[in-house]
Amino acid sequence: MIQVELELQTIFESKITPTQVEEISFLFNTAGKAYLPAADSLIKSFSISGHADQAQYGQDIICAAVTTLAATCITSLDDLAEIATLQYRLASGDIMCELPPLSELSAKQLLLSQVLLRSFCLGLEQIEWSEQAKAGNYIQVITVNSNRKR
Repeated sequence: MIQVELELQTIFESKITPTQVEEISFLFNTAGKAYLPAADSLIKSFSISGHADQAQYGQDIICAAVTTLAATCITSLDDLAEIATLQYRLASGDIMCELPPLSELSAKQLLLSQVLLRSFCLGLEQIEWSEQAKAGNYIQVITVNSNRKR
């Protein structure tokens, strides 16, 4: 099974500027609600582990879809949002992506990063709801609040 973990950080704890809060609030008010974190949270990172084992290696469309979404999100955060200090890893069965401290991002970078990460979440939702994924227990998406004690 593929396990996707989204790490959230509340706007209050992210120490972003009032301008950034205003722009992000606009985003939250216009975004859909499915699979997305609460309106007071930002997506800080994601990690993906495991394999779907839906089919043989090279023919597993669920693994391929999740990997494609993750790689596209990482590349978009780097190229489109221009986040040079993005930390990431792309390996078979082990993908992770972590934004720098949110307070270090410009308002534009923060807004773009959240649009891209939320689009990634919507793509994961579509995979999870697909007929292929419904046929077995191939993918699980969970959210973790980074403020919670582990």
